[in-house]
Amino acid sequence: TGADAATLLAADGGSVVLTNNTVDNPGYKTTTSFSSGGPRNPDSAPKPDVIAPGLSVLSAGIGTGTGPLVDSGTSMACPMTAGIAALVKQLHPSWNGLQIKAAIMNTADSSLNTGYNVRRAGAGVVQAQKATNSSVLATTSDQLDSIAFGYVPGSGAHSAQKSFTLTNLGSSAAIYHLDVATNGSQQGAVVGVSPSTVTIAPGSTETVQVSLSIPESAFAALPSDDTFSIGPGGVLTVRGDIVATPDASDTPDDQTLVVPYLVVPRGLSNVTAGVPAAWTKSNSPSGKGFASTLPLTNSGIHDGTADLYAWGIHDANDSNAPMDVRDVGVQVQPGANFG
Repeated sequence: TGADAATLLAADGGSVVLTNNTVDNPGYKTTTSFSSGGPRNPDSAPKPDVIAPGLSVLSAGIGTGTGPLVDSGTSMACPMTAGIAALVKQLHPSWNGLQIKAAIMNTADSSLNTGYNVRRAGAGVVQAQKATNSSVLATTSDQLDSIAFGYVPGSGAHSAQKSFTLTNLGSSAAIYHLDVATNGSQQGAVVGVSPSTVTIAPGSTETVQVSLSIPESAFAALPSDDTFSIGPGGVLTVRGDIVATPDASDTPDDQTLVVPYLVVPRGLSNVTAGVPAAWTKSNSPSGKGFASTLPLTNSGIHDGTADLYAWGIHDANDSNAPMDVRDVGVQVQPGANFG
């Protein structure tokens, strides 16, 4: 107000004593309930790449003069990340967009996110100082800068190999020790990294291999992907981070680097119906009717659900139009599980 402004002007040249205080904000480090999570469509790759503060952020209110705007969502998180990108570009004017993205992702900090989940937080919370100080970048050929094993439906043992590249843009050699930091249950899958230690000369690159192994027993033990098993909108993922830690002899500019990985496994069932038995007529006191039996078998390795329907009508002249009805029936509830 005018009175406050006058008081401040009158105090010009004086002194003031400031006392620090702690503001309780227990939800600050959590991921907001409305924040989207991966895997992305259509290749089940990890997304998002990183996260940034985006809930109830105070910013400049357009059209308000000097008034503020409190807003939430990517409208707040994206500008913060873009600002870090601008700082990295200012310090490294020759870097392209892919290198800037890698610096931001590699140096994100998952420890700042309570309940960290790779599926919803990517590599973690963006860190401006670490991103600008980075001189070694971890990148992938698909430009994701994360290890995307993708959707893996399995009825037997499965293995896969991915890789990422460490590029030293600094003026001295960098030594990194590599390890796998799992995030949540691995559901029987095993992710490995090789080599465990790598030395990158200035201006050079080294390739790191990341392996995935899922035994048949792990596919068979997966929970059902039914809504009632994993929850509405839920998806089963195996996730974690490949962490590259600089050797103690390295320069301070060599940051700890993180490359997330994500797998979307699913055990396959194969429920088939055999030949129904002959119909039998019933004249019991409870009512007259006909009955038969239908054998169901599952040759897959995973439990399957058989939904039973009473087939009503069929449109023989199906036009494949979006609103054309092909078949109409009545589902029998509940269905049955077949191992």
